[in-house]
Amino acid sequence: MSNKRKTVEFDEFLKFYSYLHGRMEFCDYWGDMGFEEGENMLKKFSDDDWNELKKIITERISLWQERLMDCLYVDERGHAFEILLMLADTDDREVLYECCSLLLVFDEKSIKFFLSQKKEFLPKIKKIVDAENRPNSAISARYLEICKLL
Repeated sequence: MSNKRKTVEFDEFLKFYSYLHGRMEFCDYWGDMGFEEGENMLKKFSDDDWNELKKIITERISLWQERLMDCLYVDERGHAFEILLMLADTDDREVLYECCSLLLVFDEKSIKFFLSQKKEFLPKIKKIVDAENRPNSAISARYLEICKLL
């Protein structure tokens, strides 16, 4: 086991996210280029950085968690899947939507493993879908895509 501490990349990532979180004037910036900056920072993360991130993720506000999940598509070492497992226990609708979106990038075997570990996940999504009563909403579409794999 490594005794390394978090790197400069991790500290810069936290500063970047702290700067952006909760600032509505940055919504356009986030969609245009902010998430790419976040992705580029995550690409430089060491395993120790990822482990430090996992320690703090559940303490952050939901907007911070959503924005992090926007950037997790670049992870090639399995850390995104672990973070997905951690955040799937939330009741926050937007975080759950991001969980659905991120889950769909994994292969069928991984999705089935995820759902076996988080048995309450699909019923929670179904409850949101039913409450919305909008069959064409984004979360409804994600829910149906996941159900097709079962």
